[in-house]
Amino acid sequence: MQGSDTQLSGPRWLGLVRIAAWILVALIAAVTLVPIGLRPVVTADPSIERVAVYATAGLLMMVGYPRHWRWIPVSYTHLTLPTKRIV
Repeated sequence: MQGSDTQLSGPRWLGLVRIAAWILVALIAAVTLVPIGLRPVVTADPSIERVAVYATAGLLMMVGYPRHWRWIPVSYTHLTLPTKRIV
């Protein structure tokens, strides 16, 4: 139905996706800065958790900012590569 209040319009939907993306980025930063003992553990392998969270944040950013989707993977690569630890 046209004009139905139950469906989200384009700009409103984009706004919700953008808010969700930035909340997830803030949560990533907060969890990164807390001591290791206070960090939540979902799986036995933290690499799986990191990949899932970064992929979700990247996907939300790409959907929320469709005109800038080409720069988002580049930004994540430049932000995360220097923080990788060599064991």
